[in-house]
Amino acid sequence: MDITIEASADDERPLIVARWVAGDGIGEEHQVDLDAIASWSELLGHTDAIDTLEAILRVAALGTEPEPDERTGENAWTEAFAVLQHREVARESEVFRALQEGTAEDPRSPALRGALAARRAVMEPIGATRDCDSLLARCRDKARSRMACACPTKASICARPATMTVEERPQSVENHGGEAFMAQEDRAKARAVLEPLLPEVRRRKARFLHSLTGNPVNPLGDDEPDEVPEVEPVEDPGDLNTLIDRCTREEAA
Repeated sequence: MDITIEASADDERPLIVARWVAGDGIGEEHQVDLDAIASWSELLGHTDAIDTLEAILRVAALGTEPEPDERTGENAWTEAFAVLQHREVARESEVFRALQEGTAEDPRSPALRGALAARRAVMEPIGATRDCDSLLARCRDKARSRMACACPTKASICARPATMTVEERPQSVENHGGEAFMAQEDRAKARAVLEPLLPEVRRRKARFLHSLTGNPVNPLGDDEPDEVPEVEPVEDPGDLNTLIDRCTREEAA
């Protein structure tokens, strides 16, 4: 499949526009917002922007995203979203606590303390000792499986947002999705378009993760907050115990 990939001319809202002719001879066009690349990369665990774009186009073209559960309303994203939210709430809560306490008792930086709290939030609930076994990694893999998306060749470090790259060679394997959706020449086109936009994708990823917490102030932003809010206890999402139970049952099976 020969895919044409270009950026839209609207600089205020950059879009990736992909066009191709499907097997039935009908032309297709899909517009992908940079916010989608930022959020899908975290929800699916991809570290490469081209792999993320390929996942978005695959799901859009092949219709592999399943319908929400009629009884519960859960969709393919629900579990990964809940655990990612839990991680980011734990991170920012610890950063706020570190800013309140200062470094007299604990010389570690607020960012480091936040990263350690984020790691605990997705490792300890199921007793994981490796990133690839964390609750977040399991939920991401389940989402990829349900949508027939490729799997990253390396598990992203669960304590921090994945570092985004733009590599012409796939940084994933097709053990959930069959044959690759984008050919090597398509990835080269995507790289030429995405590489200049990578700093913006990274900014939007940070904004997306902060939005999950509901905090009006981002303690990890460039500017230190004028006032450090009172730290509220970190509470698990309402369905976190359900996710842990599911993972335990699935592992036992």
